[in-house]
Amino acid sequence: MSLGHITAEQLQDALEAQRSNGFRLGTNLLIKGYLEEEDLARFLSEQMGLPSVDRIETVGADVRQRVPADIAQLRVVFPLGMAEDRLLLAMADPSDKDAVAEVEACARCRVKIVVAPELVVSNAIWKQYRITPDPETADLWTEDFSIGPPEHETWQMDQTV
Repeated sequence: MSLGHITAEQLQDALEAQRSNGFRLGTNLLIKGYLEEEDLARFLSEQMGLPSVDRIETVGADVRQRVPADIAQLRVVFPLGMAEDRLLLAMADPSDKDAVAEVEACARCRVKIVVAPELVVSNAIWKQYRITPDPETADLWTEDFSIGPPEHETWQMDQTV
């Protein structure tokens, strides 16, 4: 699948921004307004063969407690809920096996990975763990990329995992 929604010039602009700010390409495409969260989530889902979310609802403290705030922030992961005996975990980088192992150790259970754009996960972390973003990049994270009713969601809480 290609992103199809962006031009070659927009892609080049986002790649230049990535080189200067170090954020993921998808994050730069969102920041610059070239893509919507649901388009990026759909692309990541298809590219990685994983379910995706483009919004993260507020979760209870019992769910958040399974992943300490410092680990969530460091690994850019967010716990979504429990399904059977697995923790549903939104990740900006599902290929990070060390993050998965660390979360499984903290949560004391296996995880089911769901891919989500970095801005969606980061905003959920800051809002729901009540962590203040780094002052140098806080202006990039002011948009509400994480809380609200999902407009597009390829994964649902009641879906079999």
